Amino acid sequence: MASKLIEYIITNGMQNEDFTGEVLWYDERKGHGILSVGAEGHEVFFDSSVLQKRFIPNTGDYLEFNFNTEVKHVACAKNVNLI
Repeated sequence: MASKLIEYIITNGMQNEDFTGEVLWYDERKGHGILSVGAEGHEVFFDSSVLQKRFIPNTGDYLEFNFNTEVKHVACAKNVNLI
């Protein structure tokens, strides 16, 4: 089953739009974390493989990203950059 957020992104042709999210947490050892996006606080998963430059995201950092619509069951980020 597809995530409602991903369905919305695909239906509205927003796959290549840039979004901004705040890092809720990032586990440096495991290399993954969660972003909070929008007024509704949608949670978006990301991991170190999608970081465009080598950096360690900190809680409270703002990141710019695109949605990875290849993954349908959960909202995932790709092309992640530190703002």
